[in-house]
Amino acid sequence: MQSQIKQRLPGTLQGLVDEIETAAGVEIEVTHAPEIAKAPLPADSLVGTLAPALFCAVTHIGPTLADTRFTIKYARDLAATIRGYCEPYMAFCHELLHLRRYVVLRVPSVMDRMSAPGIPEVVMHGLEDILEHLVIDRQLKDYGFLVPAEDCDRRFWNQFSANAAHTMHFKAPVLLEWLRTRYLSSNIGIQKRADQFVEKCGLLGCAWRLLDEVRPLLDLAHPDPADAKLRLVWHFCKASEIPLQAVAIISRRDDGYYQGRLV
Repeated sequence: MQSQIKQRLPGTLQGLVDEIETAAGVEIEVTHAPEIAKAPLPADSLVGTLAPALFCAVTHIGPTLADTRFTIKYARDLAATIRGYCEPYMAFCHELLHLRRYVVLRVPSVMDRMSAPGIPEVVMHGLEDILEHLVIDRQLKDYGFLVPAEDCDRRFWNQFSANAAHTMHFKAPVLLEWLRTRYLSSNIGIQKRADQFVEKCGLLGCAWRLLDEVRPLLDLAHPDPADAKLRLVWHFCKASEIPLQAVAIISRRDDGYYQGRLV
């Protein structure tokens, strides 16, 4: 990371940068990109998304570890606060924790642009994004931040018709948002609204069974985060009726990054 940027970070984040870059063998590039704050949300977005997008982590995959580039783009200031990330540098730490999961812990990632035909890209993107947030947002406290008390989309439960919930395009986002509400919201009113909506969809039993299955996999002390992620994706896809063979995965090995399928 550029020295003038790294020096601005709190000491805990400087250590986090060192950990990631040592494992990656390359430096993290941080770039100012005001245009990402103006990027429109996808018209079919069903999963709560920060708007405007103030921070965006981008990974360029090369044929070897040395050819791979890690970039964090920011629209305003590195210390900017946004919804759910109310302390300076908290959102930036969030992006670094994404990289730590992928680079240091070698946690596999679901690739949204390599899904099989019939799987909406927005569904796969939401799947990867929120499943990672269920872990990352609860790790922020380890770096001196308060855990975001409200990292859920309040609007979600009022925007859509429960009648559509049994289509794959909708069932997955409903279960994702319900899990996020359970793990990342302290607002009892939102939790009750989520339960009411999911019950109206006829999915409340499914949601609670899924929670029982994934709870041990979301334990922050899990001894094998990479295996836990694969099992987490497997359980979620089964519950959401996403064909397992349609899920594209990218994961790190000693000599590079490899693409494959969940099964």
